[in-house]
Amino acid sequence: MNTTTLNEYMAQQGYDAPPTTRPGCIIRFNAPNKPKGNKSAWIRVFEDGGAIFGNWITGEEHVYHPNGLNELDKAQRAEAYHQMQAERARYQADLNAQYQRMANKAAGIWEHLQPAPDQHPYLVNKQIQAHGALFMPIFEGYLRDCLIIPVYGELQGGNVALINLQAIDPSGTKRPLKGGKFKGGFYPIEWRGNDVPIVICEGFSTGATLAEHYTQTASVICAFNASNLITVAKCLRQRYPENEFYIAADNDRLNEINTGLEQAKQAARVSGAHILLPEFKEGEQGTDWNDYHRNQQQTNQNRQASEVSA
Repeated sequence: MNTTTLNEYMAQQGYDAPPTTRPGCIIRFNAPNKPKGNKSAWIRVFEDGGAIFGNWITGEEHVYHPNGLNELDKAQRAEAYHQMQAERARYQADLNAQYQRMANKAAGIWEHLQPAPDQHPYLVNKQIQAHGALFMPIFEGYLRDCLIIPVYGELQGGNVALINLQAIDPSGTKRPLKGGKFKGGFYPIEWRGNDVPIVICEGFSTGATLAEHYTQTASVICAFNASNLITVAKCLRQRYPENEFYIAADNDRLNEINTGLEQAKQAARVSGAHILLPEFKEGEQGTDWNDYHRNQQQTNQNRQASEVSA
């Protein structure tokens, strides 16, 4: 028998178990190392006490079985493995159906939105253009006055389609539609033809800045976050095997681990890409190409002001 309980096994993987679970139902709860209320972790418990749990965003999955597979004989192992594979298949079918429902919801919302105003506070603060973003007064019932960015990706079958939406409110808070697919999602901020270099970055404002000021002869693709860079780079490399690729990394230099750079390196390895990294001076704020550009603008303004006063 497996003397480790489900809750103990989840704790070993870094997860706090949700307060309640219902066999056969997918329960969402807080993922490790994420803000409270993120609900990007999930668990499905089965009637026999087994469970699958993981993280919506990263695609991470863990399997637990109360019998302890290492103590079963060959026949029992095969039966237990078959049962767990069947549960995985049922879970994946349910998940695919959910993703399709949310993709349909995203398409229905997108169809009725209006263009984003040029003076939207987020655009003004970041000093960028809208690049096809639309506007929604209230998103999911709580975010107000949002830019809406379409999220494209692969659903079942491998075809690229609209899979989700990302909302950005005036303060910069970002949220996708709950329950929709987001892993591997991307948005072509600027597509300049099939035979030009392709630049992949994390956030929308970073991509807009690159397209407007630094990569005017390349296509720019926003992958939304660091963990998506690898999946998006693989997908695009398969579709455009002859193109030159660049990964415009975030420079999370002040963190213990420079996540932006490390994820960019992995994406570069799988796609044969070059890395573009913004460099910051000692004491200078910022992590991405939008921060870099605004720092440069501020430096130029300060220099001009000094010249005038002199």
